[in-house]
Amino acid sequence: MKNAKLIGRHIDYNSTISAQDYCASNFLKIWHYHPELELDIIHSITGIRFVGDHIENFMPDDTVLLDILPSFIKRVLPNS
Repeated sequence: MKNAKLIGRHIDYNSTISAQDYCASNFLKIWHYHPELELDIIHSITGIRFVGDHIENFMPDDTVLLDILPSFIKRVLPNS
């Protein structure tokens, strides 16, 4: 996890689930990791997802469950 930043989340640990809604302009734009599981559901954008040493494209309706691996997602506009 070299150069990945540990981030803190505002989570109520008395709850089972915490939900956050991000729009594309507010994606966390750093290589990061955190101890909580993260379920990403992509609604309407395309881009590239970096998780650990894996790189893949994503598109609307993609879903991925992330663990402590460092990750980063980048929005890519069609035809760019």
